[in-house]
Amino acid sequence: LDSSQALEVVHPDDRAALVDAFARCVQAPGRLVSVRTRSRTGDLWHHSETQWLNLVDDEDIGVVLFFVSIVDGPPIEPPGDDKVGEHAARPWMLWTVSDMSYITSVEGASRELLGYEAHELVGRHLVELLPPDTVADGVAMWVQLHEQRGNTATNRRQWIRRDGSRVWIEDAYLNRVDRDNDESVLVILWDATDRVTQEEALRSREQELVAREAEKSALAAEMQSLASQMEALALDFQILADEVPAAVFRCDVSGVVSFHNARWTELIDGREDIARLHDIVAWHHHARLDEHLLELAHAQSGERRALEVTSHDATRTWRVGLRSAGDGSESLVGSLEDVSDTVELRREARQDRLTGLPNRAALEEHLAGRLRDDADDLLVLFVDLDGFKTVNDTWGHDAGDRVLAEVACRLRTGVRPDDVIARHGGDEFVAVCTGARDADPSAIAARLALALGGRISFGEGAWQPAASIGWTRGRAGDDTSSILRRADAEMFRCKRDRHAADQSPAT
Repeated sequence: LDSSQALEVVHPDDRAALVDAFARCVQAPGRLVSVRTRSRTGDLWHHSETQWLNLVDDEDIGVVLFFVSIVDGPPIEPPGDDKVGEHAARPWMLWTVSDMSYITSVEGASRELLGYEAHELVGRHLVELLPPDTVADGVAMWVQLHEQRGNTATNRRQWIRRDGSRVWIEDAYLNRVDRDNDESVLVILWDATDRVTQEEALRSREQELVAREAEKSALAAEMQSLASQMEALALDFQILADEVPAAVFRCDVSGVVSFHNARWTELIDGREDIARLHDIVAWHHHARLDEHLLELAHAQSGERRALEVTSHDATRTWRVGLRSAGDGSESLVGSLEDVSDTVELRREARQDRLTGLPNRAALEEHLAGRLRDDADDLLVLFVDLDGFKTVNDTWGHDAGDRVLAEVACRLRTGVRPDDVIARHGGDEFVAVCTGARDADPSAIAARLALALGGRISFGEGAWQPAASIGWTRGRAGDDTSSILRRADAEMFRCKRDRHAADQSPAT
């Protein structure tokens, strides 16, 4: 190991003692000098004892001997990170310069630094080697250096090489008095190119970081300004939306409401717990609402849907209008309207007020739909009350109305839940049965007759209901008029047959 390598394996706290022992050995030839240190071999630390013996002056030996042995000692705590300096060789020169700034002697790498041999620099004036734009600064430094003996100065400047190019050199000046009492300046010069390059790179990096920070600040300011503009725009939009007389909102595919206007709040009675569209809709309509939301979220821009749903508390009917936002997201825009009155009017327009059954218009609409779906699967029964005219003639129309209302209730019990009983007019009723391809019409007619039940009491009187019932099946090409005419005709045939039976002599 050389000297530096030998010190590297010694504990940092013991290195000074080892160097001191070597120095004492050099100063005391022939005397044995000892020192204990902590050293390592690989990753193992141990105590060592080193002895030095200076035999340089011995003509037969001429060296310094040293002996190292491992000795016992307490456990050794390894040192922390051993930080060492970094050393790099740089081209340098040492000049002696007269008080008139002429170079009088040169040592060092003159060729590497300036391209001159050492003897070519002797006798040159310093100004010859300085760029014109730095001469004034150089003269000012020289004057200040000579104000007092012992003054020093340091610089970093460009010097002119022999080929005319420039090189960065760091130089240090000492104004001294030599042994002959002559004043001269000692100048040490070394290459600063790498350091200047590193510093320029560092400055460039700092400028880049400063520029980036400035860009970030500018971007942050721009974003803040944009946010303020967006906030103002949102406020303006909210004010504008609040002036719209309709309730409007925006939601996502799951029904979460992200925006609504004042009319919406007013329409839902100011409820603060509304997060989704589903919160204002009856639970049994949620699946239908989800279906529309999902379809519109993936539909083309501008496609619209509308659906009527019952409110969550079943007190109102909402008309929900939905449209794809068309901005590439799954957002939807919509409107909310309370159509309870309209639905009630529509219901009344399709419902017989006296009996609560579908009226003739509703019956014909329902029949038309069933005929389009599957005419062969349809069975229509025409029901006409027998002897009902005597109720009105004897007890008045109020009694007749009460009888008709009760008959309607009883007829409902005679059909399946999906079948329809409608009032055709007066004392005539129609039953529409679907899925009846294999059903026995006479059995259904008998069930309706049985459903009419016993006497119906009203005020001071009572009446035993009875009916003539005719039936027909749907046929290809049927419309509502044709199928009702056949059922009506069958009802009259039934009525005639019954009347004839009642008039025939008993056997």
